[in-house]
Amino acid sequence: MGDTGSLFVGFMVSIFCARFVELNKLNTSLFKVAPAIALATIIIPVVDTVRVFMFRVLRGRSPFVADSNHLHHRFINMGFSHIQTTLILVATNAVFIAAAFLLQNIGNAQLISFLIFLAIMINFLFWNLSKKEKRQAEVLPIQEKNELSLEQKR
Repeated sequence: MGDTGSLFVGFMVSIFCARFVELNKLNTSLFKVAPAIALATIIIPVVDTVRVFMFRVLRGRSPFVADSNHLHHRFINMGFSHIQTTLILVATNAVFIAAAFLLQNIGNAQLISFLIFLAIMINFLFWNLSKKEKRQAEVLPIQEKNELSLEQKR
């Protein structure tokens, strides 16, 4: 898709979310928590982008310089295919949308707070799993090398 395609898709999704919220202002009986539902639709990419931007700034780098710290890069580095990575992230996002629909009785502010908290926790869970996998991938060749050298000494 490239940068231009992904920027266009992101722009269109954000326009659709804003339009969804605006349409529900006019007809309040449709969805009680339209802002929370709109946020649930885009929460995984938004939290991932904010996390990556924060880490880049904390490392003294420009937040706009490309790297491979996004969740989809980390899943691919863990050995998942592009399709599997997409399915994992889409399924996770679908859980957020379902939660927004199921929990709409708790109120908009509480639901938004809950969704943001849950997204941050899941984002860091995925990120830490990928770090653990990366460490194991780095340790395995060292262990195999040590085992080979022990066998050669015998």
